[in-house]
Amino acid sequence: MALWHDESHWNRYLLDHPPSKIVTPAYVFPETCLNPTSTVENCKKFREAKISPIMVAIDKDHQHYREA
Repeated sequence: MALWHDESHWNRYLLDHPPSKIVTPAYVFPETCLNPTSTVENCKKFREAKISPIMVAIDKDHQHYREA
């Protein structure tokens, strides 16, 4: 049982049960990348690939939640 990285369970599940459809990165578009001048490396890759957002993953203050 993963203690910190729950995505390990998700990865195992997908390995055992392959999805019938794989969506593009546009479905998990980072909010940071909505800013056209963002210097985050992943944002540059989104711009170069000309990926437009379909769903936006909202940024959150991770430190805030860790201290709670």
